[in-house]
Amino acid sequence: MPLTPTTIIEETTDAVSTAVEFAVVQKMLPATLSATNLTAAETVAVMFSVDGGTTFEALAQDGADLELTATSNVFSIQSPMMLGVTKSATASASGVFIMTTNPDK
Repeated sequence: MPLTPTTIIEETTDAVSTAVEFAVVQKMLPATLSATNLTAAETVAVMFSVDGGTTFEALAQDGADLELTATSNVFSIQSPMMLGVTKSATASASGVFIMTTNPDK
């Protein structure tokens, strides 16, 4: 199955927040969330919504809020959900992406 990348946040130095419903994840296919070019204290916070995107809560893993960082910039998604991501301002252009497999090809 070929991999299909989708841009969630275009590479920019600006702080950006967005919410995305991952349709492919709803089909129970695994997906990978990643961020590029993060350095030092720059982060991408990962949140989830249980009410269709009206409100978001921090997504926790092992008791800590999940953040993509310079040293941990990939997160595997294994179940259907609506995620929100918030990218901090960055020194270099940084983007957020999701990679999925395409079962139709």
